[in-house]
Amino acid sequence: MPETGVLQSLAGQLHGDDAGQARAAAWEVLRLAEYLADSVAWNPGIDTVQALTAARSCREARRHLPVPAAGTPAPHSDTGPGEAAEVARLLGVLAARTSSLLTPEAEAHAAAAHAATARADFEVLTRSWSGA
Repeated sequence: MPETGVLQSLAGQLHGDDAGQARAAAWEVLRLAEYLADSVAWNPGIDTVQALTAARSCREARRHLPVPAAGTPAPHSDTGPGEAAEVARLLGVLAARTSSLLTPEAEAHAAAAHAATARADFEVLTRSWSGA
């Protein structure tokens, strides 16, 4: 997972007015979320099915986004429940913004639905991971 600074940068891009940057940030958030869900799936205390479902939802949402034309992927590193909670929050932002980022409307709705499912899965993962 990326460091918190990378997540904050992606959050700024998702909220920004530049649709191209926001789409690229959405792609990256989904990629990082998929990686996180896959990497914690077999950890003790984590619901494996929930984690794999979250990863699948992220992959499916990303399928509806255009591939970024430029940029480099954010680095992965060890992560904890705090980063997972931030990823869940960013997935919620992404789900809310897809209608302004994508056309046609059907693509936007499909991406938003998958992102919303992934967010719900991440919220459950975050609670189980932190022992709440």
